[in-house]
Amino acid sequence: MGLFSKKDYKGTLIWHEIKNEGGPRAGFRTKITGGWLFSVRDSAGGMANGAGVTFIPDPEHKWNGNSK
Repeated sequence: MGLFSKKDYKGTLIWHEIKNEGGPRAGFRTKITGGWLFSVRDSAGGMANGAGVTFIPDPEHKWNGNSK
């Protein structure tokens, strides 16, 4: 059975904040099939300067959120 195989499926992404040093002000990840979605946002003074989302392959979800 696939993630979207039921017509009435209502999924929820649970985002966890990733601590950053010297980079975007906010980083978050959420577990999805085959890896992680990673989102960053940079903002200052209430104004959003930029944002992005990328997929990080990790089928076994071994990444603990640290870059080291």
